[in-house]
Amino acid sequence: MIPHDERETILGRKVKQWKGIMKVFDSFFKRERFDCIFEIGTGNGLFSIYFANKADIMGCSFITFDIKNISNDVKDLIRMSNGVFINEDINDNNLIEKSLITNNKCLILNDGALKIPGFIKFSKLLKKGDILLTHDYYKNEESGYGIITYGDIKECIDENNLEIIYKDIFLKHFLWLCVRRV
Repeated sequence: MIPHDERETILGRKVKQWKGIMKVFDSFFKRERFDCIFEIGTGNGLFSIYFANKADIMGCSFITFDIKNISNDVKDLIRMSNGVFINEDINDNNLIEKSLITNNKCLILNDGALKIPGFIKFSKLLKKGDILLTHDYYKNEESGYGIITYGDIKECIDENNLEIIYKDIFLKHFLWLCVRRV
């Protein structure tokens, strides 16, 4: 759990991310451009506002999914940046799968409760150049609810010709694993 005083702030409210993560993503988005960004696990939606804004600046689409609803004011802020919140399980539709086929370069932010099944499912569908970022990654920890470890996905990484990238900016302090199909 991130101590409250070590959390990033959006709109004066604390986000469930370490301070400095938005600078890391700013750097990432300067290097990488996407046609679509999908977030799995909206949470309270505050970090989704940031992603919706970045997507709007890049001229790409942003869709975030969660099985729990979010407040109308946060939905409105996501919508103001041309983002979309979908209140349903990603397994109940195939929007991401279709978009991976029809868009040139996609980013998937895997931060729902079921990270391992999400990683396995979407890593198989990535095209060359697509990127999958998964939060709560621990390289050497034991598996557990809400986290993902290297042991959980090593076989999947090998089978799907994925490379781990941006270790220097995502893994060191922020627990995001970033992989790209090569």
